[in-house]
Amino acid sequence: MKAGTDGMLVTGGDGKVRKVFPILASYVADYPEQCLVGCAKYGTCPKCQRSAADLQDINPGSLRSPDWTLQIINDAENTSAKSENKFHDACMNHEVAGVHNPFWAGFPLTNLAYSLTPDVLHQLYQGWCQSLMTAEELDARIRSLPPAFGIRSERKAMARILLGCLVGRLPSKGIQACRALLDFIYLAQYPTHDDGTLSAMETALDCWHNNRDYFIMTGVRTDFNIPKFHSLLHYIEAIRLFGTTDNYNTEMFERLHIDFAKEGWRASNHRDEFPQMINWLSRQEKIASFSNYQAWLEAQQQPDPTPVAKTFSGQALKIAKVPQSPHQSITSIVQKHNTPSFVSSLKQFLNQLGRNLPSREAQAAPLPFSHLDIYHNFKFEPNSLDPGEESNNNIQQTVISRPAISNSVARFDTVIARVKPEQADSTGLTGEQECVLGVSRFYFDYPKFYQVVNLHHQPGPFIL
Repeated sequence: MKAGTDGMLVTGGDGKVRKVFPILASYVADYPEQCLVGCAKYGTCPKCQRSAADLQDINPGSLRSPDWTLQIINDAENTSAKSENKFHDACMNHEVAGVHNPFWAGFPLTNLAYSLTPDVLHQLYQGWCQSLMTAEELDARIRSLPPAFGIRSERKAMARILLGCLVGRLPSKGIQACRALLDFIYLAQYPTHDDGTLSAMETALDCWHNNRDYFIMTGVRTDFNIPKFHSLLHYIEAIRLFGTTDNYNTEMFERLHIDFAKEGWRASNHRDEFPQMINWLSRQEKIASFSNYQAWLEAQQQPDPTPVAKTFSGQALKIAKVPQSPHQSITSIVQKHNTPSFVSSLKQFLNQLGRNLPSREAQAAPLPFSHLDIYHNFKFEPNSLDPGEESNNNIQQTVISRPAISNSVARFDTVIARVKPEQADSTGLTGEQECVLGVSRFYFDYPKFYQVVNLHHQPGPFIL
């Protein structure tokens, strides 16, 4: 408090000494702790003055200012005659949790209603969709999905396939509500934002509000006075004030809590544990550093001969030394892979590599070959697309584009490659920078930066 008011001298990395005024700008916490530090009654909004019975209002209430909160606490102290029960009841009558001396009282330039930041992990992902269908029915629908690239069963990954599991189970109004909520979840996690993405968040939130009454009409809910859903009203303002949500998502700290606290605690003898935990962490870091050095050294001494191409970000794509379907006729390729645009796209691709003839002349020219070798998959090590999700480095993924052979079922994974990343804006790709492998038999991640192009309906350069 004194430093924020009078300032303090701090030496910077350049050796210069400057006078700074530290203030409490943001406070990262889950909902129970937000209520605790914000002196808010549990079940209400710790940021605004909406009561527990009014959280379903589509507009946020007036912010809980420090003066408003402290005035209620002071009035309760003056009327309670030093009775804690009366003091507690007087505060609760105004949706305030009675704390005589909040730690932030007197902090300069601090309003905790602004400082409390959204919590993607607990507010967007955990516990909001449990009554649409039975666990057995949802499990059966998930099992019926065809094999596809990148699908996993943990909670965060479930959002990627949830909408596909609801189709046919809910009417249009319910599907629109769920889609809008999923759109909001992914838009809220963009690593960059502008007026366009924030406008898209507002549109998704409006669509959710316009269609959520389906769950009331069907008896799933009697109201939407739920703090999780009300908190969505404060996301856009928080992003404008503090930047993207990956700056203050509790998921990072939850992950670090496991790595730096729980694992270290289990490795100790539970007596005088702090020095043991520090030693254990230090040794783990040294082991990881040495392992990385060994991997780098082996890569230098024995370079991998299999990479045949790299993405714009430098990721290697690997294919087999021998094609799985050698010497396939072009007619067979078109039929087996259901790609009617293959010939025209191939001519366009070859024309770009060579003579650059006019498009009509290039399409009229015959191909200089009638058969091609076909590879059914390639491998690569993807980077994580989800903010807060652990990196996928060193985890090799396989993308498959395989027609039905003998008794095997066909599988075509969908892949979108950004050929010109500098042209991709924050809400999708436009124009000619899509390069697609496979077709749409794939339930995949909601597009954060991508628009899916289906080869069945839209021609474009692609690779088998």
